[in-house]
Amino acid sequence: AARRGRGSAEDRGADPDNGKSGFDCFEKGSCIMSELSVEEITAKLLEEISVITGKKTDELDRKLPLARNGINSMGFVELLLTVAKNWNVNLIDAGISMADVNSVESLAARVRQELAR
Repeated sequence: AARRGRGSAEDRGADPDNGKSGFDCFEKGSCIMSELSVEEITAKLLEEISVITGKKTDELDRKLPLARNGINSMGFVELLLTVAKNWNVNLIDAGISMADVNSVESLAARVRQELAR
């Protein structure tokens, strides 16, 4: 998918979590995805929302709905693709609901729930 803005952190060569939380596990094979916390997933989602919207992460609110954080329909598709890429979770197949996008935290909790399956 074409990205707007600066590209993903991975595209920019950044290590967004400084190697602490295993977001690069797929490349390194160094972590078990089901061990990621909701907080770690939320942090990664906020980073990706920042990339998609062009907003700084400190301008985003983890408790607000995705739309209030600047995510439109195309941005939502990008976010779903990021979730699939980073955590191998297909939220469409999993049956994502409106409750799952009430906030960035609720989306992270749903990703965590799917990782535990």
